[in-house]
Amino acid sequence: MWSVLKFLSTLFISFIAMIGTLEAENPFSLFAVACGIWII
Repeated sequence: MWSVLKFLSTLFISFIAMIGTLEAENPFSLFAVACGIWII
C-alpha cells in the first residue's frame, strides 16, 4: 500500500514540477520538487 502511495505522489509531484517549469515564477513548484526529493 505504501509503495502505491509513493508511486502516486511521485507522479503528482512530477506533474506539478512540469507545470512549474512552464511557470518559472511559481514558488510552489520548487516546494513540490523539494518534497518529491525528500519522499523519494
